[in-house]
Amino acid sequence: MTDAMRDEGLTLAQFAVLMSVLEADGQTQTEIGAIFAMPAWQISRALDGLQEAGLIERRTCEQSRRVHRVHATEAAWARVPQLQCVVTTVNEQMLAPLDPEKRAVLGGLLRDLVI
Repeated sequence: MTDAMRDEGLTLAQFAVLMSVLEADGQTQTEIGAIFAMPAWQISRALDGLQEAGLIERRTCEQSRRVHRVHATEAAWARVPQLQCVVTTVNEQMLAPLDPEKRAVLGGLLRDLVI
């Protein structure tokens, strides 16, 4: 996935953060950091790269000028189909050695871990 995202001009951290922003637009940097248990500097660096690429905007929060909310841009939304295609391709390559039954078991185990 790291190589595939590099081909898309993103680091793996930037991709993860971008997906989070697309899923829940308007989060703060702190909220995003809590999701990934990443240090603030790492989230900030990922957001800086996404902002430079025109994929996110940081907007000052109405309640506190020191807080910025992170919003996906139209350019980010336009990239979603391509990024989904990349993820599907990588997942298929990774799961290729497993038969459908083993894939189902793995999927169930991963869901149990996440939920």
